[in-house]
Amino acid sequence: MILSISQLQIAKSDTTPPPQWDAEYRVLRVGQCVIKEYRVPSRNQEAILSAFQEDGWPHRIDDPLPPLDDIEPKCRLHDSIKRLNRHHKDRVIRFRGDGTGEGVCWEYVDVAALAIPSDAGKKNLRRAA
Repeated sequence: MILSISQLQIAKSDTTPPPQWDAEYRVLRVGQCVIKEYRVPSRNQEAILSAFQEDGWPHRIDDPLPPLDDIEPKCRLHDSIKRLNRHHKDRVIRFRGDGTGEGVCWEYVDVAALAIPSDAGKKNLRRAA
């Protein structure tokens, strides 16, 4: 796996900033690193991100999705989390269920733990710079 410069900077940081969700521009960031941008509305994903932002990015939030008559809430939340983890520009954070089907958690991806041969890592960093 090739790490981008922004992933390495976040992995090395002792004071990693919390994610930030800009609902107006529909952009998810960690520091200056853009994680995900939405070109078209995605109601469920945006509801989850807005709930995290409003609560100050706690480790876990309760399911923020309003109930729908024809969809099982746990399945709907699971599908929303799965879609929330797709198409990240940089794999810096990931979302997961809390194990009960009633909450969402987020965490930083431990990019520092990924094994990269030292020569390959240097070549990839030079190309990315």
